[in-house]
Amino acid sequence: MTGRIGPRLSALLSDLGVAHPDDPDPRPRSFAPEGEGAVPGPGAPVAVVLSVGPVDIGELSAAGLHLPRGGAPLVTGMALPPSVPAIALVPGVRSVELAAAEYPDLHTSVPATRADHVRTGALGLTGAGVIVGVVDTGIDIYHHAFRNSDGTTRLLSLLDTTTPYTLTGSGPPTAGTFRLGWTPPATGGAVPAQQTTANLPFNATVQQVRAALEALAAIEPGDVLATGGPLPGTPVVVSFAGRYLNQDVEPLRVSASALTPAATAIVIDRGREYTREQINAALAAPAAPFGSFDADGHGTHVMGIAAGDGSQAGNCHLSDYYIGVAPAADLIAVKTTFSNDATTRGVRHVFDRATALGRAAVVNLSLGGQDGAHDGSADDEVLYDQLLTTTPAGRAIVVSAGNDGDRYDHSRPDEQPRYGGGVHAFKTVPPGGTVTMEVVLPPQDRQDDWLEFWYAGAGRLSLQLREPGGAVLAGPVAPGAPVYTTPLAGHDLRIRNRTNDTPTSRHTVSVRISPPAAGTITAGTWRFTLTETAGTETEVDCWIGWNRKDPHPRFTEADQDRTRTLTTPATAHNVITVASYNPADNELAASSSRGPTTDVRPADERKPDIAAPGVGITSAKSLARNTGICCDCCEDFYVAMSGTSMAAPHITGIIALIFQRNRALTWEQVRAHLRTTAVPPDPITGPTLPNAEWGSGVVNAEVCIAGIPAHASTTHAPTAAYEKTLEPAGLPDGPRVPALVPQAGGQPGDPTSLRLRELRRTVQNTEAGQLAAALVSTHIDEVLRLVNQERRVTIAWHRMGGAELFRLLLATPVGEPLVVPGTFGGRPLAEGLARLLDALEAAGSPQLRADIARHRALLLSLPGRDLDDLDDISRAG
Repeated sequence: MTGRIGPRLSALLSDLGVAHPDDPDPRPRSFAPEGEGAVPGPGAPVAVVLSVGPVDIGELSAAGLHLPRGGAPLVTGMALPPSVPAIALVPGVRSVELAAAEYPDLHTSVPATRADHVRTGALGLTGAGVIVGVVDTGIDIYHHAFRNSDGTTRLLSLLDTTTPYTLTGSGPPTAGTFRLGWTPPATGGAVPAQQTTANLPFNATVQQVRAALEALAAIEPGDVLATGGPLPGTPVVVSFAGRYLNQDVEPLRVSASALTPAATAIVIDRGREYTREQINAALAAPAAPFGSFDADGHGTHVMGIAAGDGSQAGNCHLSDYYIGVAPAADLIAVKTTFSNDATTRGVRHVFDRATALGRAAVVNLSLGGQDGAHDGSADDEVLYDQLLTTTPAGRAIVVSAGNDGDRYDHSRPDEQPRYGGGVHAFKTVPPGGTVTMEVVLPPQDRQDDWLEFWYAGAGRLSLQLREPGGAVLAGPVAPGAPVYTTPLAGHDLRIRNRTNDTPTSRHTVSVRISPPAAGTITAGTWRFTLTETAGTETEVDCWIGWNRKDPHPRFTEADQDRTRTLTTPATAHNVITVASYNPADNELAASSSRGPTTDVRPADERKPDIAAPGVGITSAKSLARNTGICCDCCEDFYVAMSGTSMAAPHITGIIALIFQRNRALTWEQVRAHLRTTAVPPDPITGPTLPNAEWGSGVVNAEVCIAGIPAHASTTHAPTAAYEKTLEPAGLPDGPRVPALVPQAGGQPGDPTSLRLRELRRTVQNTEAGQLAAALVSTHIDEVLRLVNQERRVTIAWHRMGGAELFRLLLATPVGEPLVVPGTFGGRPLAEGLARLLDALEAAGSPQLRADIARHRALLLSLPGRDLDDLDDISRAG
């Protein structure tokens, strides 16, 4: 039996002219040869994910799978596109697909969950002895929230799956050449073009590899480090350095090869593990470069919620204020590439280390995507279910529900999230009848757009497509028909209609709309008409795939459906899926993805499982390594974020407390305790629980854990590793509620972002306001650096109440006048501002000094002013 080739991998094979069962006579695609939308060549290995039963890894390797990892039910690796049909024929292979993209579930607390009572009350649980694993954007190893009181790390392991790049000869090749490709960071808003090296011999030395990379226009000597070689016998290891140190750049790829024998390849294996000892060595020498970093900050923030110990002061609070849920847990961080092959590798890594150490472990996945049938049948979901079934005691996986639950208002795009929302539609097609779904494609859409229609049962659906001008572009394409491909006004259109396309026998119609070479997809409303042809009423869901590098389509308001917007892998059966709510008003976050799943499940197994705080959550900020920082009030160590990404780690931390109390509990028992002790968001008005929005309700850690008997072999007393003063002097008695500090870069639609947007519009209505805005934009980074590092500037900033003033302005309700106070803290604000300008002028760059001297009068005239009324201020003040 031939394994199924997934729709995206099938599309790639057709693009390259590789014959396969879906497309025996493919027409090669005309595509842009460079840039982020470039199609890999037939000699460029691609990452694949295999769903398998019992399978011989040796046979997979012989068929052309390079760098195989894992075993049943999921194997990952690299493959040359021409080798894919042979791999699909290996006995035991059920399906082969390109590794699926995932994204952090960020839509931009602890006391609301009552987890602080578990720590400070009679139970005294801190997560000690339990492993908290976070698979995300990495971690800032230097942040004190993840260090012991002696300065050493709490991390047991850090697996970075993104870098370095290990070039290996697989097969191995005995002759031929290959080329490396790399896309530099974008500059000036231009779409970057992929840069490709000259041909390298199959037995290249490290000197040849380094020289070829340094010959690229965007790489200078010192920007890459290379060791090892020569190929193919000895790997060559490449790392980015110099100007690209600590930057998440596009990955290095093999862009082409012509090697002998034909099935051999030069492949790139990404990543390495950093041990506890290696991390401690880096902490002892902070000036030396360290190979793994969290440039995004999402993973650091998530780990801080789950298990930060609060020892770092910051945001105008002393230490032990921003304390995570399980502050004494041991930590394992995984930096993923955000493809499901790397993420599953990370989950396996955490559980493997826990097994070796004899520990309980909980893994947090604050990520997801909209691929698949949303019924738990995706390849990674099947793996997670099996991992938990195989070792049920002392293991749990927590997944964020996703942030695709909100509607998207096409009439107000500037006030909507840039990504997510409006990506799901649901229709019922009458027997022999038709329905239409309408999708709005945005301007400047330069990458492939994918839509997947999923349905079940005896009905059968054909699809017809109309472009914004109204002309019929395709179809109807019937179930089981050959893959439909056609060029259309420079676009490439592909429709694949298959029945029984998953292990759960669901049917799918996948559509790909590709832009013209070096162009954009036609903007406007595209219409998809579904016709039922078997005489059976049929319910059909459609999800739009999207990525963060390109504007993505959304359904029209009339066709948007907020249900069934959970992302994959949140629809897996055995994971614990977490929705997000705002503890300030006990309202579900508008963006929080809704259930149910597309399959029918018992009431106690429906998704999501539970809700936790996820709006305005303050936690650890990445890149806090600067030892010169002397200001604790400028959000250098902590930052607020929102999303189900922030809700999930609350539950992850709570499960660490549960496992500390009783590590013999299974994931199923843990889930049952969480669900049965959850409470409604409002005890009077409800809603009726469980439901598809809140799950079983709001988590209550105190009640949940108090009802769990301690296991005889479990030690849950606080350990010496957690010797923190829980109530520092100078703070009021009682529980400390972490401040929900507004995030200046919040997502469109949250109050802070609306206020910032309104502030920008307000000040730019006048000539003086435009000048003030330009001054801020030009000098903000330098001013923040001086506030952090120059003592005189720091003192002036604090004495004028700078941090508190900024929060006050952002907290002004949207729509009310935005007035800069004339006095603040009992003193004239202009006097404090004048002292700050003096300090900045003394310490700043020549340009900053010149602008302060020129525009001092303008800046000093702002205190006491309504920012709507700057018309009478001249540009010179």
